Amino acid sequence: MLDTRLTASEEGFVTGTITVDDPTAGVDRTFAVLGRVSLLGLRIVSMTGIWMSTSELPFATGEFTLAIRRR
Repeated sequence: MLDTRLTASEEGFVTGTITVDDPTAGVDRTFAVLGRVSLLGLRIVSMTGIWMSTSELPFATGEFTLAIRRR
């Protein structure tokens, strides 16, 4: 399961959290995200940014790209 709790500004910046939960794989992680949204098409947006995990030391960070299509 992918749970997103994001807030977007009028300028296109996004902040919030993304949670990945897969009990069969033993994954249950929540990441803070900072990103930017851009419109790709009539029903498609792209979000690119960085993620941060502070749940254990050392802290982990990375980049992501997420495409969202509305049906």
